[in-house]
Amino acid sequence: MRGHRVIVPTTLHKQMLQELHMGHFGMTKMKSLARSYFWWPELDHDIENLVRNCAECNTYKNNPKK
Repeated sequence: MRGHRVIVPTTLHKQMLQELHMGHFGMTKMKSLARSYFWWPELDHDIENLVRNCAECNTYKNNPKK
């Protein structure tokens, strides 16, 4: 463990990102949630790529959910 976070093996990165991304909370919220629970090298980079390439996130990024 790294602090109180789980170090996630490479084989599970995609699954973990998909679970976090289901709510389409945006990059900042997704990074915050991820950092609270787990870690892997380049975690922030992977989140940035996922959010930037998400059509729904890009559609609503300037009009947040209320």
